[in-house]
Amino acid sequence: MAGQGLSTQRQSGQLPQLDAAFAEQESAEQKGSLGVSCGGGLTVVLHSSEGVLLVRLYGPVAPASRRGLYSALNAAFISRPIRIVIDGSYITNCDKRGMATFVDAAERASTSGVPLAMCGLAPALAQMLAKLWRPHMTAELCYPSLQFAWVAVNSSPVASDPTREELLDDVKHLRDALCDSQVIEQATGVLMATYGITAEAALEMLRSHSRAHSVSIRVLACRVTSVVHRRPTGDQMKALLGDPAREVVRQSV
Repeated sequence: MAGQGLSTQRQSGQLPQLDAAFAEQESAEQKGSLGVSCGGGLTVVLHSSEGVLLVRLYGPVAPASRRGLYSALNAAFISRPIRIVIDGSYITNCDKRGMATFVDAAERASTSGVPLAMCGLAPALAQMLAKLWRPHMTAELCYPSLQFAWVAVNSSPVASDPTREELLDDVKHLRDALCDSQVIEQATGVLMATYGITAEAALEMLRSHSRAHSVSIRVLACRVTSVVHRRPTGDQMKALLGDPAREVVRQSV
């Protein structure tokens, strides 16, 4: 985890010198970033710079977006970053279960030997994260600014570099993970428009059918998005999803 060597850099005055570099990086991110929509109004932007994968969140971390957030963070790990900084400056709302997602990511990073730090959380969210992280406290997790988090992860030891074969395999898994997230989001939108239900109810519809028929949510989402091109009626969509989906629709309206 991040944290070692930070006090030394604070005393040496290196942090103020980072301001210009971060301002330049902000403009460069617009060109080299990958944005992933997680549903529920949340967007995750991934940007790699100088050996650090910066993960920025825009919008609410709500029930409807948690699955997409988990997929985006999973994709971040699959890319085998050397270090990770999660910037929560633009999170508009987050509940306890959403914060638990970040604690899970920090534990995974610690196990993988990847320094990880969070920054920019509102005071109430930072306190919530600290309470959840305290039982796992191996190092500091949350920092007040991106500059401090950046220095923290760069001051921490990292795992050995992956082989070329591992990198190629990871690229494939990363592409698959991002495609899964996008097709599930599209299917959720189709169900919302077809039935007039919320994003959370649409996701539950997919989960319900997935459990009842032992079919993956990704495969089901592909079926839903392929059917929509034929402009299906509500009854035709119900025929595709089956009885469990009808029950979810009944409970949500």
